[in-house]
Amino acid sequence: MRKRIILFCTVLTFAALAISGAIALFAVEQRYLKEARSFLIGSMEAVMSSGDSAVSFDTIAREKAGALKNGVRITFIDLDGVVLGDSEADYRTMPDHAGRAEVAEALRTGFGEEIRHSDTVGVDLLYVAKKYGDVIARFAMPLKNEQIFAADILPSIIIASILSLIAAVIAVNLLMKRILKPFYELQKVLSEVLGGKRTKIPESEYAELSPVVEGLNEMTGRIDTYVKSIRQQTEKIDNIIRYMQEGMILLDEDLHVLLSNEAAHELFGLESDLNGKNFLHLVRNKEVISSLHAAVREQKPIVLDLKKKLSEMRYLRIFISPVQKSAGAIMLVSDITELKRAENVRREFTANVSHELKTPLTTIKGFAELMSEGMVKDERSINKYAMLIRFEVERLINLINDILRIAELEETSIPVNLEEVDLKEVAEDVRSLLTEEASKRGIRIKLQGESVKISAFRDSIKQLILNLVDNAIKYNRDKGTVDITVGRKGGKAFIAVEDTGIGIPKEHQQRIFERFYRVDKARSKKTGGTGLGLSIVKHIAGLYKGEIKLTSEIEEGTKFTILFPIAH
Repeated sequence: MRKRIILFCTVLTFAALAISGAIALFAVEQRYLKEARSFLIGSMEAVMSSGDSAVSFDTIAREKAGALKNGVRITFIDLDGVVLGDSEADYRTMPDHAGRAEVAEALRTGFGEEIRHSDTVGVDLLYVAKKYGDVIARFAMPLKNEQIFAADILPSIIIASILSLIAAVIAVNLLMKRILKPFYELQKVLSEVLGGKRTKIPESEYAELSPVVEGLNEMTGRIDTYVKSIRQQTEKIDNIIRYMQEGMILLDEDLHVLLSNEAAHELFGLESDLNGKNFLHLVRNKEVISSLHAAVREQKPIVLDLKKKLSEMRYLRIFISPVQKSAGAIMLVSDITELKRAENVRREFTANVSHELKTPLTTIKGFAELMSEGMVKDERSINKYAMLIRFEVERLINLINDILRIAELEETSIPVNLEEVDLKEVAEDVRSLLTEEASKRGIRIKLQGESVKISAFRDSIKQLILNLVDNAIKYNRDKGTVDITVGRKGGKAFIAVEDTGIGIPKEHQQRIFERFYRVDKARSKKTGGTGLGLSIVKHIAGLYKGEIKLTSEIEEGTKFTILFPIAH
């Protein structure tokens, strides 16, 4: 725009200068002509007022013309047009001049004037004729032709025009800078507004720009509101996508990734930046690919369960839904490993409970049938079978109690209104309770350490220590020992139960806290164990933010250490 305005102004200035030059040239030429006329008339009056009647007209013409210079030619003509004398030619040979325009005009009005080209000298001549009595004096002088006149004055005009043009260009340039300055400032401020550095355009010092500034301020205000709203919505959506536990992948119609979150990268074991990449090349799984194609082709959602090996075996549930407008698809991926594990645990639990209940019930039924059919008659056998039935019933009662206890612990949320429980006092109660049972096999229970209190329910902690010490007795060797230690370690309270029993093989140590898991099933059933004791210990410890540590060596013994936060 600026260049166009400067070019337009330059052309306009040049045209104006050209017209002005032509007018000036014409004006100077007219002035020169006027001055030439005045010079000729003045010279004529001077000559005619000083004329000598004794001297011929021819002599006067020649003498006066020589004195006037400027190439003046003097001719005297009588009233009949006969030449009486001439300063340049022989008047006797000159033709009749009555027909010359200036002479004819002088004869008619007393004064005549004519500009006529002279072929003799090759220039224009200005002729002035005036009647004096019975004679007409005609004075003539050559005029500069247009080329000569232009050559004299044109350089000055050209130089002046060039200087004027340069000055005009500079002036226009400066003026344009001044005019466009507020627009440049406005552009800069607009850039700052769009960049978020400003929220409003300041008032302009130019009144003409005030409506523009007001309109732009209104527009930027609306844009700012829209941008903030869009930014807030984008941040909300981004935060939802980023922090949602489910993986999310949005695909276009060519199944290239448009959007994905970290959960999806982790669940599929992919790199972080997936945008623009073909999903089929990233996840080379036939089930996923065929399900994607089917969802897009049939325009209906598909649910797919997938087993995938990452750092460990994971179970994924993938929801694939077609996106109508973009002809792509959106995938939501959930990690259902824990759900599958819980289902397996539930199935195993149901199977184990059924098995654990069925075995003693079958035994009881068998013994009861023998006794009811009279197949056991002697008192000794009756007492024997009665003791076996009693043992199996006690096993059933213990099993049911443990199942109910686990169910209760699983339903218990984070406990409140806890009491301060002294671990050593509870351990002493358990030691006193189980000493008689341990002494039957010559096992000694020792308690050592210091008093330390934790926040818990006393009955729960007693159940935990009871299960640990009971296991230490059951799986100990005859005349062995059970050491209970209570104290502080690393800013926490701890209780450790260590036995000198059979130990736990390393391959079983990760699973002993599972329900109904037994390392030695035959020994467990013989001792009346339900297979739920350590599972209860794990639940109680977790309830009070406890941490369980296990060390065990085959035929050397086992040590359980549980750390709790100290009560404040």
